[in-house]
Amino acid sequence: MNRNIQCGEIKLSIVMPVYNTEQYVDRCVNSVLRQTYKNLELIIVDDCSGGSIRQMATGYMEQDRRIRFVSNKENKGLFQARLVGAAQASGQYIAFIDSDDYVSCDFYHLLLETALAEDADITIGQTVFQDRNDRKYIRNFHDACFRFRKIKGSEVQKRYFGQQGRCFSWHTIWNKIYKKNFGIGVSHITERLTGM
Repeated sequence: MNRNIQCGEIKLSIVMPVYNTEQYVDRCVNSVLRQTYKNLELIIVDDCSGGSIRQMATGYMEQDRRIRFVSNKENKGLFQARLVGAAQASGQYIAFIDSDDYVSCDFYHLLLETALAEDADITIGQTVFQDRNDRKYIRNFHDACFRFRKIKGSEVQKRYFGQQGRCFSWHTIWNKIYKKNFGIGVSHITERLTGM
């Protein structure tokens, strides 16, 4: 597997649902557009937000052709909005970002680099939390959930759905990238997590 992905051969689709979080959207979108990895698309899903996301998205699309916009006719909730966006994704890898979050400039480049080097179906990144006083910290329980470097085959599904206790990092979908056509599938994971 070629470890050098700077040539941009792999496309990454990033899905961002929006529901009444317009005050954070600029920061989120800008963090995606400033990624060092450029071969990406950002799919903004309006889940019947009460704000001005349609106008905002129109402005983003005028500035950057990598942005696409999808609008739900009725509020479907976060997980279903993610599925709507995922259905529109054209990349070989897919990621999900919440509209009130943002990512460091090389977040997706590093995840893709690891995914290609390891031929991984899922690659997991570290999460930094920021409190109201702008202090940043890492919750150690996230790291404690991943006391392995690499798992394969049925072990992925076993660990993903079989975890117990306070170790719920698997259940956050936003700090990972997924190979779009991997075995258990993004939609299968989302359905299992939401009970649908």
